[in-house]
Amino acid sequence: MKIEERIQALLIYLDEQGYETYLVGGAVRDALLNRPIHDYDILTTAPFAVVQSFFPNDCWVSFKKGNTVRLACATLSLDICFLEEDLIAHLKKRDFTINTILYHPTKGYIDWLGGRMDLVNQQIRPADTAEVVLDRDPIRILRAIRFQAELNFSLDPVLKEALFLKKDRLLTVSKERIQQELNRILLLEKPSGVLKEFLPVFATFLPPLDQTLDFPQENPYHSYSVLDHILKVVDATPPQLVLRLAALFHDIEKPACYSKDEKGIAHFYGHDRLSSQTAFCRLTELRYPKRIISSVVRLIAYHDDRPASDDLSLRTFLYRFGTKDLDLLFLLKKADIIGQNPALQYRLCSLDEIHRRLRHFIETKQYVTKKELAIKGEDLLRLGFCGKAIGQLLEELRKKVCLNELSNQKEVLWQEAKTYKKTGVRFG
Repeated sequence: MKIEERIQALLIYLDEQGYETYLVGGAVRDALLNRPIHDYDILTTAPFAVVQSFFPNDCWVSFKKGNTVRLACATLSLDICFLEEDLIAHLKKRDFTINTILYHPTKGYIDWLGGRMDLVNQQIRPADTAEVVLDRDPIRILRAIRFQAELNFSLDPVLKEALFLKKDRLLTVSKERIQQELNRILLLEKPSGVLKEFLPVFATFLPPLDQTLDFPQENPYHSYSVLDHILKVVDATPPQLVLRLAALFHDIEKPACYSKDEKGIAHFYGHDRLSSQTAFCRLTELRYPKRIISSVVRLIAYHDDRPASDDLSLRTFLYRFGTKDLDLLFLLKKADIIGQNPALQYRLCSLDEIHRRLRHFIETKQYVTKKELAIKGEDLLRLGFCGKAIGQLLEELRKKVCLNELSNQKEVLWQEAKTYKKTGVRFG
């Protein structure tokens, strides 16, 4: 088995000291599947002091829970579980048989629970009864779903049934752990399959999502139900977390905004605003960082904006949205079109042209930030402005520059500020 030299050396060192020591879990599984190895888990009967003595001072304990310690080193991280019970009893406490295969530096692979055959059969089976495995740690519900999609394996039928029966147990899991598993699922190449297959499971912590199932859109722009459209958009975005989250939530409140006109055409007025609010609430609940929530909410709020193609409309849109996440917004818009009526894909060309023109405004400095404005707050102070009026006037001048009403030259902006002063326009 090809593994990190230091890990191999540790296994040999502990074995030579007379301690029962094995590599287990994802590293062994991935090695047998010829996949890259990211995580190392070691089982050993050695005391922690003996393990620690193997490493120089570049390793430290970054996590400790029960009889498991995570060692973080300069170039790798490994989890070490100190065996305090029968080996097979310990393996049965793990999640799935494919993660119970052991590797020993001299004995090679050791498989007590049939994990290697499950790898051959491309099946995910619980290491104990499905109910016991999921009750022991309910996050395994999402882990099973992720492994199905990530490895393209099938779930043991009894395990699959248990995922649905035990789905409410996810409510007892910390939000941070749910977030981590959701992220890993969303960042798969095509997450749509498991998102739909296990919709009731995901709806336990994303409750509006189940309302989109089979909800018709009845609009010439759409050929799919709300859920199928959402999932097509998710798949059509690059695997970037902010984008995938925005795609997942962008139309989630369409059922709540449904109406029909006199021609029988469905509309979803305000769904962008309501969906962005729902995204904010759900992502906050799941303890996402504020910077991610902020970007996702903005992308959803603007995903349905369709500025006209004239320069003023585009400049106004750019002034309102800004440059942050602009490229992500157009990736979301592109995916949104891809997930609509296939006969209307020609709109992608005009979308690309609008994006190109907006980028041109930015690159040629026709869009400016306050920092890039040729006039500064101290200049306005000398003209007699004070307090909030300074910031508000700077923003007004910036808007005029962005809309091409004024050039970003200090003298021009100075004269405009003097005009405001003479006419007595008040700010605030």
